[in-house]
Amino acid sequence: MILNDRKKLLTQKQLAEKLSMSPTTLWRALNINGKKAKKYKLGKCPVHVNYAGGRKYYIADEVQEWLEKIINFKDHSL
Repeated sequence: MILNDRKKLLTQKQLAEKLSMSPTTLWRALNINGKKAKKYKLGKCPVHVNYAGGRKYYIADEVQEWLEKIINFKDHSL
């Protein structure tokens, strides 16, 4: 990973502050939309980890883009 990208890495609490929501609300949004993404095979939330089993870090722009993609998804099979 490029050094500049490492400066953009945020913990879940920092990400919640950046997106102007509480950590609990962010967790619920990631959890619910993660289940929806899995159901419709839309891809996982972009997460970065320094080592296996380590803390998860997020890049705000990537997560915001992923959330918008999942929220705006329309299931046309109904």
